[in-house]
This record gives sequence, structure tokens and C-alpha cells, in this order.
Amino acid sequence: MISFFRINDPFRIIVLFVLLLLVRLPYYIHGITLTLPELNHLLVGESLANGATLYVSLWEDISPLSAWIYMLIDYVFGKSTWVYHILGFFLMFYQSILFNAITYKNKLYNEGTYVPALIYGILMSLSSDMYPLSPILMSSTFILLAMNNIFRQVEFRIKADEPIFYIGVYLGIATLFYFPSAIFGGIALIILAFFSSTIGRRYLLVVYGFLLPLFLVISYFYIIDGASAAWTVFSTKVFSPNKIDYLSYQTVLYITAPVVLFFIIGIFRVFKRNRFSNYQLRLIQLVIVWLLLSFGLLFWMEKLISSYIIFVPTIAVIITHYFLLIKKSFKTELIFMFFLTAILYVNMALIFNWLGIQKQIDRSHTMVLNTPYEKFVKDKKVVVLGNNLSIYRNASLATPFIDWGLASETLLQPNYYGKATMIHKGFVENPPEIIIDLENIMPQLKESIVFIDKNYNKIEKGVYKLKEDLSSK
Repeated sequence: MISFFRINDPFRIIVLFVLLLLVRLPYYIHGITLTLPELNHLLVGESLANGATLYVSLWEDISPLSAWIYMLIDYVFGKSTWVYHILGFFLMFYQSILFNAITYKNKLYNEGTYVPALIYGILMSLSSDMYPLSPILMSSTFILLAMNNIFRQVEFRIKADEPIFYIGVYLGIATLFYFPSAIFGGIALIILAFFSSTIGRRYLLVVYGFLLPLFLVISYFYIIDGASAAWTVFSTKVFSPNKIDYLSYQTVLYITAPVVLFFIIGIFRVFKRNRFSNYQLRLIQLVIVWLLLSFGLLFWMEKLISSYIIFVPTIAVIITHYFLLIKKSFKTELIFMFFLTAILYVNMALIFNWLGIQKQIDRSHTMVLNTPYEKFVKDKKVVVLGNNLSIYRNASLATPFIDWGLASETLLQPNYYGKATMIHKGFVENPPEIIIDLENIMPQLKESIVFIDKNYNKIEKGVYKLKEDLSSK
């Protein structure tokens, strides 16, 4: 199969599209399993489409460009998981072709092939968690574009300022899609310092380009009087990261084991076979340094397999080199089929629970699960006072308090004047029909907030209903 993609023929793009679609087809036939991050994104899009303002009347630490993309999707398509998966597939495919073009134009390999696109697409199909349109997937597009300009600077010693400036712009936009991507701004400066002869003035251009899109978005929030709220969310995310441990490190290692194995083999193969020009060797070293510095993201990223997307470009460079360095065609095909089978096995085993793999690899913390509150919240506007996003599966979000990590400090201290004002405003402007109290804080809220005390009745343990609904029956 891999020999087919070593021929530089644009027709291979169509075959690649079909192949990558077939890889994902069993999951779609089996049925999409909604994950908590996906549900979160659906709720954000729906809430913003219904008139909420990000960070002001919707307390969520999602990056602004991702939130606005989800808002646009909800405007056009409504609350649809299928749309997220379709758009995610097309963006992944575009990135595969973009990655292939970057490696070809920058002469990263000794031959022009579609193998880089094939490897990239397969690595992006490791787990169904990576399929939907996610902030990290959207951010990766601009990281690839920045990487392309960095490669060009290393190869051609570009004299023009514009490509250098756009390195910063692309990484700034990537940050606005996924906050932790800001680390690549620093990585880009380090890479340029060690692998190019960039003059000092151009480092300032990178910084200026990086800050420009951030400044434009900050200006928007300043104009709408939301800068303070946006800063609160940003500082909480960056300076006091509160990651959700969806998966254990052991689970992540189990799932990514085939990729890690081939990456390690690829590293040894690349440095054992010195068949590269000085320029190619420098780019390989650049990629490895890029990858090592990227591990700093682990302090901010949530433990999800989809988070591994950010490492795919650098891993794909090494694994592609590994396959292109094997001389014998039969051996290449055999090893590639083992690689593909290992990736597909992990993917399919997680979907269909082959050999009881779900007992060893627990992903239940990433999934939307059934709750005992379904009969109360279905098709209702709801707020959950506690950390259980699954309750929103068939409901809509009311109040700004979607992110319990951001909202808890306010909701747990309703006696403070400023916080009581925020709670009152949140409930009055977008009152929930149902309140699910997982933290047993409603008695305190009813005592401190007159609006809540007057308008909500307890109908079951932990469940409160808007009185208007009761009187209408």
C-alpha cells in the first residue's frame, strides 16, 4: 500500500481521502459516542448562538476563536454532533495535504511522495476522541503554517520580513483557538535562534506578529466591557491551570503505544543511516527540539488522546523518514501493514471492546453517561451546581455557570456582595427552568439571593424547579 503513495501523482489524494474515510467508517456505523469535551463545545456554541457573551455571560475557559466557530456552527446547523465530525474529518484531511506540501516544498525528504500525508492521516486516526472538530485540531492548522515559514527561514535564509512576521501571526491565531498553543511562540524564537541566522530585529517581528491577533481580540472585549472577565478566565487558565484528568497516564500510554514504538524506532533509524544533506539533518534536529520543547504543554493540556494532536506533525516527520529509509519494497510494505494494523486495532478495540480492552483502558471519565436527572432536565434550560456535565446531554445551558472550576468560587460564597451580585445577575438574565444541586448549596443561595428564594421550589433531593413552570401545570 505504501508503495502506491510513493508515486508523486495528484490522483493519490483521492485515494487517500477514501482510505482515511474508511478508517473512520466503523466508528460512524457503530454510532457516535458523545464525549464530555464534545458536549461542552456543543453547549458553548448553543449558548453563544442564543445571545450569551463569551467570558461575560458564559463562564468557560475555551479560547475565543474556537468558541465563535462553535457559535457559527450552531447558527447554521444547530446542536449536531455529526457536523462536528464531518468538519473534523475535512480539516484533518486538509492538514494531511498541507503537511505533505510543507515537507515537499522544504525538501525534507529525498523524494516527492504522498507518504507524509498518509502517515499524518493515520496518526490522526489513532482514537475516535481525535475525530470531532476541537480547539486543538483548529489550532494545529496554524501551527503547521508557522512551521512551514520556520523551515523556509532555515533553508533559504529569507531576506524579506513578511514570512518572519507571519510566523508570529500564525502562532497568535493558534493561541486564540487553543490557549496552551502560546508556548509555540517561545519555541519559535528558540528554534530561530539555534537553527537560523535571523537578525535581532526579526525576533521583534515574530513577537509583534504573535501579539497582533491577541491585541485585536482583547480590543474587542474591551469595547464590549468584557476585558476584565476575559482576563479572569485567561489568568485562571494560564497561571493557575486546572486540568481535568479525564484519563490516567497509564491509559494514555496504552493507547499511544504503537505510535511511541514506531517513533523511537524511527529516531534510531534516522540517526543510524546518515543519508541526509546538512540541511535535512538540521531540519530533523529542529523537529526533535520542537517536539521536546512541546512537552511543556503537558502542564496545561487536559489528559485526552485528542491532546496528542499537537504532537502529530513532529512525530509524522520522523515516522515518515523511517519508512522512506527502508530500501526493500517488500520489507517496507510488511512493516507498514503492521503499523497500520496496530493503529487500527487500538482504534477498533476501543470502539468494540475487543478482548475486553475497556477493562484495561478506562475511558469512562471522558464519556457522557446516563444520570438519574434525565426526566427532569430533558429539553429544559438547566444549571448544574457541581461538576457533572453529562446532565446537560439533552438540555440547554442557563446562567453563565457552565465551568464549575470557574464558577465554584463565586457560587460557594454567595454572602460576599460582589459575588452575590454576579449570581443574581446570572440567574435573572438567563433563568434556568431546572436547577440540579450536586453540592447542596441551594439552601445557602436561597438565603442570600432573593430572586432564587422567591422563584424556585425543591421538588426532589437536589432538584429545584422554577415556580412559573409549576403554576403553568
